[in-house]
Amino acid sequence: MHWAFTELATNHIVTLTEMLDCRESRQSRQHAWLAYYQVSLISLTIVTPGIVKDMPITRQAFNLAWRAIHQLCMHNNWQPIAETVSLLPTGPEALMVIDINAFDLKQAMIELEQSCAIGRLWDIDVFDKDGTLLSRQAYGFPARQCLVCHQNAKVCSRNRQHTSQELLAAMQSLVYHAQDSDEN
Repeated sequence: MHWAFTELATNHIVTLTEMLDCRESRQSRQHAWLAYYQVSLISLTIVTPGIVKDMPITRQAFNLAWRAIHQLCMHNNWQPIAETVSLLPTGPEALMVIDINAFDLKQAMIELEQSCAIGRLWDIDVFDKDGTLLSRQAYGFPARQCLVCHQNAKVCSRNRQHTSQELLAAMQSLVYHAQDSDEN
């Protein structure tokens, strides 16, 4: 199966209000899906530094993540019940519901994120059927690392340790190397 969401990226400069509205809308969709399907939920977004969230590089990282999730499901004989992809000015997003124990699903998604360098750009959240978000730290994994210096990403972000250009260059390098290895 080939995943390629290659429609033209908006390259839209996103405001804080748009990001907050998007987050609220995503949470609303997550809660609606959980209430309707009552099984585990995967929510995929891409870690994107800067004020432009929907650009070709973001779509490429998203395509790689979505394909990797599907390959993992196929490998484990997990059948998604429903899925949707949203290509938004605030960045691509996807939801998938699957009748798998959420603990096992989160473990598999963490391992997927950890299995390749580009996984650092993938934000794969897993919710149990009751809507509880399962965290990396609960599984003994450290907080996410900064794209540039590999320290705690939240600390670097809060302290504005790196410019948007440095972060974007690191992101582009990860995507470039992932696509290069994917083609070989």
